[in-house]
Amino acid sequence: MRHNPAHEINTIKYELIMKNLVLQKSVRWLGAAMIALVAGVVSDVTASAATKVETWRFESDSSPATPELVVNTTGSCLATVTPGAFASGWVASSPVFGSANGVWDLGSSGTVSCSGLTVLIGGVGSQRTVTVKVTQYRDGGIYAEPTEVAIAGASIVSSNITHAASGGFGDWVTQETRWQLPPSATADTVQITGAEYGSLVDSVSLESSLAALPPPQLAIRPVGNNQVELTWPAGYSSMILESNGDASNALNWSPVEATVQTSGDVSFVTLDATNAAQFYRLKQP
Repeated sequence: MRHNPAHEINTIKYELIMKNLVLQKSVRWLGAAMIALVAGVVSDVTASAATKVETWRFESDSSPATPELVVNTTGSCLATVTPGAFASGWVASSPVFGSANGVWDLGSSGTVSCSGLTVLIGGVGSQRTVTVKVTQYRDGGIYAEPTEVAIAGASIVSSNITHAASGGFGDWVTQETRWQLPPSATADTVQITGAEYGSLVDSVSLESSLAALPPPQLAIRPVGNNQVELTWPAGYSSMILESNGDASNALNWSPVEATVQTSGDVSFVTLDATNAAQFYRLKQP
């Protein structure tokens, strides 16, 4: 294992180097060249980025609304509120709400759509974790069912509801759902849908972090006549395959001029074998 300081950045990065040494020897009775492969692996994984948070307290009736609280991000997300049937819309205060101010009455199946998440959660190439917190009213009567949270392309990891504050005739609770996006998934929107009989939403918070992944496995094998095939998991589609004749020269890496193909969950390229030693790596741009 060897750390490469020339590529230290504040995002997760994976680099994998594989040396392909091809020795061609004339062997008459085989009638073909003999190929030997020597492989070595180098990985470079930086620390995870800090957790990013965006919170809407709905201090006004603006829609789309920018978050009032932003941590470790530029606040690029927008929350668009679309009230459903029988909704009162945005309500500044009410004795029913207790101390809560700025509440959206979503009515029947109204929605809060938080879009523009690319900066907050990151793009493909990294496994991401997203936590969605929706503070809403519950009275055991009309407002008995929680909102429904959905993130296309993500898998839910956990869900729970905790007490947040007391209201006039019920309680404010925080519904927390935790989601995971694989490296190949893209997601731009968190969709929050109110219950059939109505939902009162006081705040929405999104938290995201990058999960450190093990380096992708770059493999090499001989195929056909004097050719080799390099393969790696298709989930790392954003990575660039690079080559270098001298791995000690950090400035000599260049993209491999070959078409990347995908079959199932594997990406691969086919290259001509030469007498010269070549090093290969996958690099996160």
